[in-house]
Amino acid sequence: MAANDPGVAASVEAVEAAERIHQAQMRANPKPPVKKIPRRNAVAPAVSVEQLRTKLLRLVSSLHAPLDTEAAHVGSVFNIDFVPELLAIREGDAVGELRDLGSYWVSVIGLYKGAPGKSVEVTFGPKRVPGQRSTRCTFDFKPFADELAAMGYSMGKSGVRHLERWGFVRPSTSAGTSIYVGVHLYRVDDGSEEGRACVSSVDVNVDRSQG
Repeated sequence: MAANDPGVAASVEAVEAAERIHQAQMRANPKPPVKKIPRRNAVAPAVSVEQLRTKLLRLVSSLHAPLDTEAAHVGSVFNIDFVPELLAIREGDAVGELRDLGSYWVSVIGLYKGAPGKSVEVTFGPKRVPGQRSTRCTFDFKPFADELAAMGYSMGKSGVRHLERWGFVRPSTSAGTSIYVGVHLYRVDDGSEEGRACVSSVDVNVDRSQG
């Protein structure tokens, strides 16, 4: 098609006119500046290790449907008011004092659009020194696992290398989904070769049922 074709010239002029109108509209109605939300964790109440263990069991026992992993329910179990401004972005993080051991974190995260429920993670293990076993145990894994089994969770060990993690699952009341609970361990020096199995974090997810 020739460069001086009247049809081509008209099309080019129409595009340029539309662009001029768009630019004029942008100048007349500029986009509001993006509001930067300061990163601010919520404050979780100070608790003892035994109190945190009790709250974890209370949370896990109360999980029946995807809605139970939302920030409102998690916050009610741990007595946390997540930062409202961050709820629309990430759902929220909270940090609190874990008496005689350090601190603990509670996170509620939206994994992906359309996911059933949220991902909840509670981390509280003592700070680790590479190549050394800790001498401080949060609480023993075996009794904790037995209590989860009594709630109807079936148990299996994770296949992730270099990570000692046990998984627990039970059906959700929401059709086609299940509640998944992951328990991460660390080993405490108790004089044995294997070491004492203690819990360092617990994570919760709701996902489509397998099979």
